[in-house]
Amino acid sequence: MFKNIPFRFTVLSLFIFLSIIIIIFMIYIQTVFIKDFSLDITKDNFVLSSSEVKNNLKVLNKKNDFFIDAISISFEDLNSFEQIIENKKQYLDVLTKILEKNKNLYSTYFAFNDNSFFEIINLDIDKSLRKKYSLSLKSRWLLIYIDGKEKEIRKILSYDENLVKIDESESENTYLATSRPWFKKASNKEGQLIKSLPYSFKNINSIGMTYAKKYNDDVIFALDVLLKDLNQSIDKLNSLNTMDSFIFSKTNELITTTTTNKELISKITKLIKENSINTKSIYTINSKDYIINYSKLDDDIYNHLVSIVSLDEVMKEYSKYFDLMIIFTVILFLVLLPIIWYFASIIVEPVLKLIEESKKVKNRKYSDLKKVNSRVFEIQELSNSLLNMSESIYEYQHKLELKVKERTKELKEKNKELRKLSVTDKLTNIYNRIKLDEEIEIQIDRAKRYDENFGVIMIDVDYFKQVNDTYGHQVGDTTLIEIAKILKNNIRKSDIVGRWGGEEFLIIINYINIDDIKALANSIRIKIEEHTFPVIDKKTASFGVSTYQKDDSIKTLLHRADEALYEAKEKGRNCVVIN
Repeated sequence: MFKNIPFRFTVLSLFIFLSIIIIIFMIYIQTVFIKDFSLDITKDNFVLSSSEVKNNLKVLNKKNDFFIDAISISFEDLNSFEQIIENKKQYLDVLTKILEKNKNLYSTYFAFNDNSFFEIINLDIDKSLRKKYSLSLKSRWLLIYIDGKEKEIRKILSYDENLVKIDESESENTYLATSRPWFKKASNKEGQLIKSLPYSFKNINSIGMTYAKKYNDDVIFALDVLLKDLNQSIDKLNSLNTMDSFIFSKTNELITTTTTNKELISKITKLIKENSINTKSIYTINSKDYIINYSKLDDDIYNHLVSIVSLDEVMKEYSKYFDLMIIFTVILFLVLLPIIWYFASIIVEPVLKLIEESKKVKNRKYSDLKKVNSRVFEIQELSNSLLNMSESIYEYQHKLELKVKERTKELKEKNKELRKLSVTDKLTNIYNRIKLDEEIEIQIDRAKRYDENFGVIMIDVDYFKQVNDTYGHQVGDTTLIEIAKILKNNIRKSDIVGRWGGEEFLIIINYINIDDIKALANSIRIKIEEHTFPVIDKKTASFGVSTYQKDDSIKTLLHRADEALYEAKEKGRNCVVIN
């Protein structure tokens, strides 16, 4: 009778049938609710919501007090901006952990009386932040700091989730922490937590507050907190699905609401500012009746709670004919059960079989696939398509796997070549400055960790400009290539040589003692002096040597080598000076 019934007709028939029943049911419900019963139930819900909102506000304040106190304990000896910068890794680690513990903490920051400023921003709090600061998706945290000694400059650094620095930049700064209301307020209340009035954040489309606390005469710590958590908590407390709530400040300014109805927001705000909400429960707004409740809140920011619900909507929720509704629902179920059962036999069973067959495709068990027979035409066709698709997928996957394996191998080789090119000087075919910087960093870390020593030799070709001016840049390039070969052929396998820039070269020596490194430098100097160069014949070079000292940075180490090189030139060139 119903052989090969179209799937669309089956679903549509079922949907239309159920829709007609539901419509009749809803019309019946609308005629049996009683207004007074609805009012009584609604008032009970208002009382419950008001009580819970008060508790949630206390929890919110305690939570932010906890985070402020956690910082106070972690950095109780903080007294200067320089202290933060020197221990930046430690501060980043603690502050980012605090931000991670609360999804509504936008940022944390330290502010100083000299306008020094140190702020960590949670980039996951809003998708627009990465776009605003032109950051990659790998960026997880944003550090912004201002040195009070150079307050016209703002430094911006981004870090990944493991606090590895990704990017660093500078921009012009006009932000002065000491001019902010929260700074002024906290400065006058040492040891007390202060709260700002809710305001719109500049960088994201959200409302929030600032919690701040004064550490000492120089330092104030603050948190920026989004109020979406308060919105969500209010929304969850509304036991009536159609209930909306509004929270106002002491100045009768709207802080937060659970509705997006602009007309309703405007009317409620007007009633509050005019002090027009009284003991009356039902108000007419735009020709529609609403039940409104006003409650005072025990908070210095959040002053009163207004809850509102449509009377018509409440009357849809409750009815004294509830028992009759249950009986009607049971009868309806009994009537629909054989119909649903019949349609299920036509649609659901073969669909379930198709799901099982599709799992075989997912698990690549193509040989176990079976055709699903059904009286529904579309399901029959879908089964045939599944079988044909599985054959195509098998062939395609096999070819794709071979192709991916081949491309992966090619990609690894290309990446290896690119890595080599990125750290190699194009002219001399030795390491470039990027690689030298990396290696010096590695050597400094190793020296600090294992108490090992190393040194650097900075080499400058004497009167190289004369070569270019007299013979041309091509001869100059040939000369640099020859010198690079001499350097490379006369150092140990464990040493590293690279072109530092122009006619300057740098050798990183695994240092044994000062005499050995000096001997090596002189040996190379003599090799260069005795070498016969194409076209120019003879050429010399000056050498500046510096060895690693405790707490050296790249900058200080290379600065001493550069000074030694300068001294070698002052002494007449073609010599070695150790600094």
